[in-house]
Amino acid sequence: MNVQVFPRTVRFVSVTFTALVLAACGQGDGPESIQNSAATPLPPIPAGFCDPVNFEILCDAVGINNFNGGATTVIDNPDRSGINTSEKVAQMQKFPDQVFGGTLLDTGAPIDFTQGQAFNIKVWATRAVPLTFKLEQLNVEAVMSHSGSGSWEQLCFDFTGQTAGVPNAGITLIFDNGVLGAADTDPMNWTFYYDDIEQVADCSGGGGGGGGMGPTTFGALTFDDAALTYTLTGFGGAEDSQVVNDPDGGTNQVVRVNRSDSAETFAGTTVSVGPNNSVPTIPLDAMNTQMTVRVYSPASGLPVRLKIENQNDNTVSVETEAVTTMANAWETLTFDFSMQAMGTAAFDASATYDKITIFFNFGTDGATAGAQTFFFDDIDVASGGGGGGGTPAAFETVTFDNAALTYTLIGFGGAEDSQVVADPADAANNVVQVNRSDSAETFAGTTVATMANEAVGVIPLDAMNTQMSLRVRTPAAGVVVRMKIENSMDNTVSVETEATSTVADDWETLTFDFSMQAMGTAAFDANATYDKVIVFFDFGSAGADVGARTYFFDDIAVAAAPPAPAMFETVTFDDAALTYTLIGFGGAEDSQVVADPANAANNVVQVNRSGTAETFAG
Repeated sequence: MNVQVFPRTVRFVSVTFTALVLAACGQGDGPESIQNSAATPLPPIPAGFCDPVNFEILCDAVGINNFNGGATTVIDNPDRSGINTSEKVAQMQKFPDQVFGGTLLDTGAPIDFTQGQAFNIKVWATRAVPLTFKLEQLNVEAVMSHSGSGSWEQLCFDFTGQTAGVPNAGITLIFDNGVLGAADTDPMNWTFYYDDIEQVADCSGGGGGGGGMGPTTFGALTFDDAALTYTLTGFGGAEDSQVVNDPDGGTNQVVRVNRSDSAETFAGTTVSVGPNNSVPTIPLDAMNTQMTVRVYSPASGLPVRLKIENQNDNTVSVETEAVTTMANAWETLTFDFSMQAMGTAAFDASATYDKITIFFNFGTDGATAGAQTFFFDDIDVASGGGGGGGTPAAFETVTFDNAALTYTLIGFGGAEDSQVVADPADAANNVVQVNRSDSAETFAGTTVATMANEAVGVIPLDAMNTQMSLRVRTPAAGVVVRMKIENSMDNTVSVETEATSTVADDWETLTFDFSMQAMGTAAFDANATYDKVIVFFDFGSAGADVGARTYFFDDIAVAAAPPAPAMFETVTFDDAALTYTLIGFGGAEDSQVVADPANAANNVVQVNRSGTAETFAG
């Protein structure tokens, strides 16, 4: 390789580098790919330690050697704010028509890894950009990303356990791995700033770095602590996320999220108070699996997803959801990570979670929902709560009258207008009103939830207890009511059954026996976990056929176990304690108990089979 090398040495924190390479892109490419280009010597300063390499003063001198499509120069700090108010920084400009290029900072001496195996660097960018940090002779590397916030963020690269054997190890930094940006004409998208390259013990939050490392112990994120720097990284259409005054007035600070009308279904906001978009380790365990967030939503019934993950390994994560129940008012939602969102990883009590992302109206794009504004505040660990490490809360009768519970109703298919109201027959009693529209689908229904992930707690059914009951009030007799129960984490585990109303405009209790599943649906599994309930009125009938209708329901309960069936005994037709019922059909309708034609003291059955009887008369 052709590189201009300055035969001078730089030292910082008892550490010296042989080579420090910053590149615009090219995963795994290092000095062997460097082409000759003009070196830009930095200002000489007196010999001594540098902590960190900050481009204000440099030990002895450092040679900057650019290659391929990248160019580094030392400039005045264009954004002296946040965690970096220093006067000088390094500017990296990547040529947008190149996929690889960068800079070698030659420092001429080995790195002493006994002083630490991790490195901090402050980065500024206007778009999300990955930065690869490679220990050249060791041939190991790590990647962290700047969020694109247009502000200074501190990234930390931890090589613990990977530094043995080669004391003379140069460093390569690679911006924007392999990206060809010729189609993007905005020069700021190809200009990055970096500063304060420092060796630290690890990436846990200690070791300095000029501020911005954040607290070491997790505490509620209130957005009111002047000692903390709250960083908000919006994406997917939620980029306009910022700390503002509480919409209810006063001095309380909250986060406002403007979700655009072109938002993706996964638009969200990462909240951090430390490097790498992190927070201190969240103290969750097998017995404490819940977090709470205060939210202010423009409508009720909107899903809010909370995701926590490991800042250094995004494959370690867990997501769960809660649903808003109020519009334009504050409420506290509880997120139980022991009940993960369908299709996402399960909670791992032994994992380290230190990154938080919140998604409003998850699953709905901006084109469908329109532009929406949300607020949130007070992200905290719930006290004492949790699913007990995979032991979800138990089911209790759902009465809609317990002030300590949040009842969430999720209508669909034409039953979206489902809400808790006063009982039309007793104003002191709360019930659910379902307005089924005249354009309802045949499967219009309402999910009832009292917990996270649309759950109601584990329903205590087993091989001997297979029934649930529901009080209903329908506008007509003969209305088919279907009840479905399922597993909130696996909707392939479900069972459905039906009952039919017998009165109009009056309350009655229907019993649903899941041992007799609806035709075409899965059978009841006594070993399965069922913790989700859905009610369908007029199941199988479209709104166009039955018209708009209003229904009410209340008191979802587990029914008492049915009595054990009686043992069979010989049917003699002579036991006065029994009622003998005869049901003739197909031409044998005239079936009755009569005296034995040969013994008047003995009762027998007489069947008169008509002259028009069917072949199967019985």
